[in-house]
Order: sequence, then structure tokens, then C-alpha cells
Amino acid sequence: MMVLEPIPAETIWGGERLFPYVRHEGMNNIGQLYTVQCRKEKSNRILNGPWAGKGLYDYYQSRKQALGLAYDEYPLLIALVDAKEDLSVQVHPDDQCAARLEQSPFGKTESWYFLEDPDCGKIVNGCLCRDKDELKQLAGEGRFPGDHRSSACQEGGLRLCRCRDASRPGRRLPGV
Repeated sequence: MMVLEPIPAETIWGGERLFPYVRHEGMNNIGQLYTVQCRKEKSNRILNGPWAGKGLYDYYQSRKQALGLAYDEYPLLIALVDAKEDLSVQVHPDDQCAARLEQSPFGKTESWYFLEDPDCGKIVNGCLCRDKDELKQLAGEGRFPGDHRSSACQEGGLRLCRCRDASRPGRRLPGV
């Protein structure tokens, strides 16, 4: 078993509940703690075995054929999330949309595993709006059309494990 050093990410919406799991000198909060991240620009450090001290990205690049994987980068990202403030609205394109708009072979998919009951607010998944203006208007009214399950938290925050493909980050909608 390979042990990886987690990578903390300070965010404006993060909290302090992930501090016990990582060194955080100079950080006011941590929004995400990447337990598996394998990108050239940011990769977990391997802590044990023959690859100790090396990056997960380097390991993957040297072993991907032996592992039977043909992806340029390891296709999975796993992070613990501590959100004490509302998160931004994000758009996750499918593969066809990502190929057309960003010349990327993959869109973005993700799943969340809640480590605590998110009973302090809402998580909206599947908002069906015609455009950004409609989304801004309806969000201002606290309404979201379409198929969604509601449950962004404020009171005690939201703690979850986020698993997603390793495509580039979601596309945020500024001002929403």
C-alpha cells in the first residue's frame, strides 16, 4: 500500500476542521485536502516504499502502461472538503461540451460522500436554467428550476469527501 502526503488548499470558503490532518503553517483555513492528486503541476508526495519522496505523478507516468491505464494523467482526484461558507455555482460540462469549448477530451463528473449530515443549508444539483441571467435571477429569489436535490451549509459548515475525475476544475459562474 502506498501512503500519500495530503495537499492542503486554502480557500475563502474553507474552515479549520481539516487542520489536524496536515501541516498548515501560514494558512487561515483549508477548503480542500487533496488525498489523491496526480497532476504535473500538483501531485501528492509518496511517503513510503521504493518511491518514498517522489511524486505520485512521476510514479504514474513511469507505471501507467503496467497498470493498464492510457490516460495522460491519473484519472481520479479525491479530496476532503470543509466548507464553512457557501460554495460557488459551477458548471460541469460533459465530454462533448468540453471537447467543443475547451478542446479537452473529458468533461467533469464528481460524486460527494457526506461525512456529516448537511442539514444546515442546501446543496443544489441539476439546476436547469436557460442562461446565466436566469440563474442569477432565480438564485436571488432562492429558487432553482429543474431536477435537483437540495440540501451549501453555513451554520456548522459542510464536511464531505469529494471524488471526481481528474479533469480540470469546474467552470465557476462569477457573480452568481
